[in-house]
Amino acid sequence: ESTEGKVRILRALAVSPTEELVRKALELSISNDVRPQDTFYAFVSTSGSSKGRDIAWRFLKENWEIFVDKFADGQFLFP
Repeated sequence: ESTEGKVRILRALAVSPTEELVRKALELSISNDVRPQDTFYAFVSTSGSSKGRDIAWRFLKENWEIFVDKFADGQFLFP
């Protein structure tokens, strides 16, 4: 699977009208299946709606330790 294809799928899931699919996109974004530098695509895609922003914000708070572990060494700036 190409990186471009994964990002396309991630972005499509992230704009879903259902919370379940948005959360799946966010979960996928922090999995080992997605490059760390591509994680932000899911979050950017959710920003198109207030519901998506709320889901992303809750997800970020719930998984903060994962983000710290994954990005704290300074190799990546999470927007």
